[in-house]
Amino acid sequence: MNPIRKGLAIGVILLFIGIAFAPSINANMEKEDLIEFTTEVCGLNGGKQTVKLTQEQADEVEALFDSIREQLNTTESREEAKEIFNNSVVELNKYGLLGGLSVKQTQKLITRGYRDIGIKKIFERASINSKLKRNLFCLIAGNTDYTIFDGFFSKLFLTLSFLFIGVEIFILFWMGANYFSNFLPIGIGQVISLGVQGVQWTYPANGWIFTNGLTGIKKWEGEIIGAIRQGPLDELIGVTGFIGIKIRNFDSNDVFYFGFACRVKVKELD
Repeated sequence: MNPIRKGLAIGVILLFIGIAFAPSINANMEKEDLIEFTTEVCGLNGGKQTVKLTQEQADEVEALFDSIREQLNTTESREEAKEIFNNSVVELNKYGLLGGLSVKQTQKLITRGYRDIGIKKIFERASINSKLKRNLFCLIAGNTDYTIFDGFFSKLFLTLSFLFIGVEIFILFWMGANYFSNFLPIGIGQVISLGVQGVQWTYPANGWIFTNGLTGIKKWEGEIIGAIRQGPLDELIGVTGFIGIKIRNFDSNDVFYFGFACRVKVKELD
């Protein structure tokens, strides 16, 4: 065969080989560039969904979390905080981070405690010391690491209770049970632990938490630990009765969460 023709034949073969392998190479590159986010719905109709975002989209989501924090830090009322929560749901929906729920379903979920029982009217006469470094029946948002959510038995209890008693009685009992959760074997709603503690060591969570409830606006930042009680695995429980959504980035230890909580007690480490 003519050397020129032979060279052209080899070139054509290599070209076809390159074309054949190019899609798989590109697919692998795209796969490596994608970042997984998992959203879990914490509530009666809970569910879980994982989405894959590009690095650019992931950066935009992280920037959105920071923006939510900055906006909440400027609020002075629960209505302002609720509006920010509702707007945040719309933004998160653009990235598919609502766990399979619609915008309206998520907005109702995260403000459920206020909507179902008119918490402001029921507790507006309650004598609550606003100087206490804790909050009750509040909107909550946070972005922390070393954070553990637990709610298997809580969901079972929640479902059974809802089936056998009236809605209003159920909600009042649910809130009361969480307030006295130190005396209960399990919590009602999701329990959030922040950090762990052994006999001679403490691993705190790092990040920020914002709440707006019966004791007003309470915020924590930096190295923080749960201060309600210590769990059976040395986890430090800081939130009980949580209903809302949590979003976890698989490339980091951080988890973003927001919704409604019955009780929040957190301590900042010096």
